[in-house]
Amino acid sequence: MSTVTATTSRSSTRSLLGGGDRRSVHLWLYPALAIGVLWGIALTYVELATTTTQDGHSFQHAADYWLTGLGIPLCLSGLVIVHAVHTLAAGRDGRRGRWGVWVFTAPALVFTALFIDGLVQAEASSWGPTYLLCVLATDVGLGLLVAGLWRSDLLPRKVLTLWWVGWFLGGPLGPPAAPLLLASAYVALAVQLRRSA
Repeated sequence: MSTVTATTSRSSTRSLLGGGDRRSVHLWLYPALAIGVLWGIALTYVELATTTTQDGHSFQHAADYWLTGLGIPLCLSGLVIVHAVHTLAAGRDGRRGRWGVWVFTAPALVFTALFIDGLVQAEASSWGPTYLLCVLATDVGLGLLVAGLWRSDLLPRKVLTLWWVGWFLGGPLGPPAAPLLLASAYVALAVQLRRSA
């Protein structure tokens, strides 16, 4: 690993994850993956076993708070996972990976604010086209990161594919039960990264 790559990797890790070595990245990564898995199970239950209010209306059921509130761990765990995997790649994901991280980060933060606002207002709102634009941007951002990681030896291609498809189908705009696909992608990521640690 070159000095430039090592320096870039360390500074990028410190900026979000608060440390410069693989161990400190793992201290953030595995809890974020576990939260992502639990999120997928919880959201699937809420979507399939409870009654919720349609978007644009004030909350009428307790499950409305769960449905909206679960968006927060989805976005924050996704954000940590993206930054951690990028950091572990240590520059092997190239320019695509760097762009992917930042394209993913901005809408993930907007999503988080949107979900918090929904809880405070007790109303499901998408802030006009903001929700759909954020969905598209996170899909593109994660796609760029996965493309950057494609030729690296950090993760197998089937795990990278599962991660992107899991986010695309099971993430912020997924149909009921699709969050389990993202949860399974996070399990696969955890197993594979643990093997290579």
